[in-house]
Amino acid sequence: MKQIILVLALFIANFVYSQVIVDKHDLKEIPIKSNDLNISKINIENLDKDIKVTLEMVENLPKQVENETVFVEWDIMIDQDMNSNSSNWGPVPFMTNDIGVDFMVGLMLIRSNFKSRLFDGKDQGEIPYQIDGNKIILKINKKQIKLTEKDIKFNFTVLTRKYVGNGQPNSLVYYDKSPEKGHYYYKFENGKNIIENK
Repeated sequence: MKQIILVLALFIANFVYSQVIVDKHDLKEIPIKSNDLNISKINIENLDKDIKVTLEMVENLPKQVENETVFVEWDIMIDQDMNSNSSNWGPVPFMTNDIGVDFMVGLMLIRSNFKSRLFDGKDQGEIPYQIDGNKIILKINKKQIKLTEKDIKFNFTVLTRKYVGNGQPNSLVYYDKSPEKGHYYYKFENGKNIIENK
């Protein structure tokens, strides 16, 4: 049985606050066999102009995939309007649970090439990213995902997956998601991150 432990890790540095989500589950319950796709922790920081998302896997990210037919993805799936009936991606409830995905933001690996992307029904190009061993650090401009300083809140899930072939659901070979059921609700209020498991 999967357990979600929310660990409030408030740190004060130039008025930046973060909250860490620790993801634990029984690997026998989900079709995943690769620890570089196994979600370990999620950290969100509200910066000046950006939302900084750190996705931590159990093991280091691979430097390349087996061959040209294979590609892998690590994404945060954002429901900006918090309306499960509107979606620019899907619906694929076994992957995204109960949210309507307005923005898919993350990293892809094809052959030995990493590429970030922001997708809202159309590919909106790359975003700044960094890889540090088992961590992916994404910086998402708030305006790109329609957030204002007075209203920083959204629902989200995190999804990793590995495909062999054309990228369609029938070519999916491994995946992981967090949370296992439902979704996370994030808001920045009174200088603090608040994350709830819904």
